Amino acid sequence: AEAPVTLETRVVQIIPIGNCWLVLGEVVLVHVAASVWRADAERIDAHLLDPVLRLAGSQFGHLGEVFDLRRPTWDDLQSGNLPTRTDR
Repeated sequence: AEAPVTLETRVVQIIPIGNCWLVLGEVVLVHVAASVWRADAERIDAHLLDPVLRLAGSQFGHLGEVFDLRRPTWDDLQSGNLPTRTDR
């Protein structure tokens, strides 16, 4: 099956770290299938995407609860008026 979202990238730098490498890249193009795109919100619907999450080592997971949290503005941070969570 094809991935519903793919990223076209170019390698910027490869940094050796111990017996591994850190690969830094630049995303040059994003492809998103219509089946996971919400045109009304102009974003990917995480539930329709149903991603597999990479945790640590050999551990993986599935997306759990999803909620909205407005990003704070500079004025919010200065005034202490921080956004609160909105459950879907």
